Amino acid sequence: MPRVTANRAERDVTHTPERRLRVRFVAAAAVLLALWSYAAYLTGEDAVDLLRVRTLADTLGQPIDRLILSLQTERRVTAEALAGSAPARTALAGAREVTDRATADVRAFPAGRDLRLLSAGAVRDRAEALVRRLNGLGAVRSQVDAGYLDRTKATDGYDQLVDAAFDVYGPEWGAYESRLAIETRAVIALARARELLAREDTLISAAVLSGRITAEERRRLVELVTTQRYARVEAAAGLPAGGRGAHQHLAAAPEFAGLLAVEDALLRTDRADALRGISAADWRTTRAALCTSW
Repeated sequence: MPRVTANRAERDVTHTPERRLRVRFVAAAAVLLALWSYAAYLTGEDAVDLLRVRTLADTLGQPIDRLILSLQTERRVTAEALAGSAPARTALAGAREVTDRATADVRAFPAGRDLRLLSAGAVRDRAEALVRRLNGLGAVRSQVDAGYLDRTKATDGYDQLVDAAFDVYGPEWGAYESRLAIETRAVIALARARELLAREDTLISAAVLSGRITAEERRRLVELVTTQRYARVEAAAGLPAGGRGAHQHLAAAPEFAGLLAVEDALLRTDRADALRGISAADWRTTRAALCTSW
């Protein structure tokens, strides 16, 4: 996924029409920092609110974004390793190192005392709660390494951490019912929908590698696909007109058609042959295309 820093956003605002900015940031919905960097240049309703938003983006938004993305990757690699993939077992140490670096940045936020964040006490409380949850990540890893957790239980441990990371975001990112607040909620909702897709990716990736999908995994897959499709449509409906158009364009792309075809094939078959015709290589190709476009 492309990453946009505040300085890059400033250059783009200077040289790029607003509509092109909206398209770019909707396409990178998981990179939450982009929205706040962008919004700070377009909204002038309250200087104090904007200062808080920019400071939160700089000190916590980017670390949280990196943490979510790294946890998503570590979750998938962990599930693939538990499914018996030798390359995944080799890659697991590297994925954990990336998560540890992202975690260190998040841990630094509650200890900071930026005077611009005097009114963001609730955010600090939620960040501290996230740090406490992250303290349990080592236990999840140890249980995975010792063989005490199956794919479902290990994945659930990572799901809870990602949920706690998303919980950090709240009304403080846009204190007034402004365009900033409305668009922030829409993009966060879209990022949450993408997290559902990442969970789906983890389940399918591990299942095709192991060559089997359990009844519980198939039930979970049906739930994820149904919820993800609904959440994505609902989130897109909350975007401004230009953003909705950009998202519709992405949803009509071949990458999404490939995803829908795989999902439909998995949902309409019975448990015995649910993975028939779906190879690990095919799913990796679908996943790579989706990560590039969304």
